[in-house]
Amino acid sequence: MGGEAIVSEPQTGPRSPSYLPGGAGYFTGSAPVDTDPPPWWAWWNIKPAVYQPIADGSWLVMPKVQFGDATGDDMVNINYAAEQAASSGGLVRIAPGVFNIATSLVAPSGTCIRGSGEQVTMLKLAPNSPALMNMITNGSTNENMITISDMTLDGNRANNAGTWQCGIVLQNAVAGPLYTDGRHTVTRVMIQNFTGDGLVQTGRGGSHFTDI
Repeated sequence: MGGEAIVSEPQTGPRSPSYLPGGAGYFTGSAPVDTDPPPWWAWWNIKPAVYQPIADGSWLVMPKVQFGDATGDDMVNINYAAEQAASSGGLVRIAPGVFNIATSLVAPSGTCIRGSGEQVTMLKLAPNSPALMNMITNGSTNENMITISDMTLDGNRANNAGTWQCGIVLQNAVAGPLYTDGRHTVTRVMIQNFTGDGLVQTGRGGSHFTDI
């Protein structure tokens, strides 16, 4: 599945100035001065420090609320991690917790978006989100081989009345060469409380949907 990698322990050591309980090496403060900074330090002050590049090329994302931001859009960081993982292993691991979602995840080809388990990782749509949106989708009809697993998607219907919001929409409907085949995998995903459809796939190709 696009070079899926096994997640190793988060980076720790002298480059990590502070730690969460349990010793996970996520940054919670300003990056220290370093004469040989990793490339991801370049965007340290631009994006919240809730995602973590792993040495094997995979990425790990934590909810902003654990860093004191209870209302920020967690999907900004999940999208960023997916963009980076697409060229460095393909795997984005989403940590346990409830993630506040206000925009769509646009997954590139070959990426694996993996939570920590149903009812363990929850992506929950924020109140008053855009009236027409898909929580997870592919960027274009030739984006294929996307894997989504081990999480709950919650549309927060009670706080998004009068909308058409969907859980997962994977569109590969353009007729043409083989690359328009979907070949997606969705497994061990609970989809609930959306005003629109929970799961939609269009196009041809052998996609696999199990334990939904």
